[in-house]
Amino acid sequence: MRAALVAAALLFAAPAAAGTSGVRGVVRIGPTMPVCAIGRACTRPAAGVTLTFSRAGVAHRTKTAHDGSYRLALAPGTYRLLVAGARFGARPRTVAVPSGRFVVRDITIDTGIR
Repeated sequence: MRAALVAAALLFAAPAAAGTSGVRGVVRIGPTMPVCAIGRACTRPAAGVTLTFSRAGVAHRTKTAHDGSYRLALAPGTYRLLVAGARFGARPRTVAVPSGRFVVRDITIDTGIR
């Protein structure tokens, strides 16, 4: 009976370990020009950018794809987000990862163009 309970507990704990929670989204950089015009994109995908999600002294890193997309399996919790090379900042600064699903968090890197 005890072995069955332990096996059942492991079975229900396995999805989180298998990467059923985390964060995904698209990273964009902008503005890309001093004056944005209607009908013209004022941001662009941020390809090859390293994102670091840290919590309790442990860092998890991923790099964006050519289209700025990213996906990273993380345990549930609140993470601090650092974006490599974001001299003028990036938003959001923190990400809350729920249990059992991937949360979508698009990230914007500020170019400092005004």
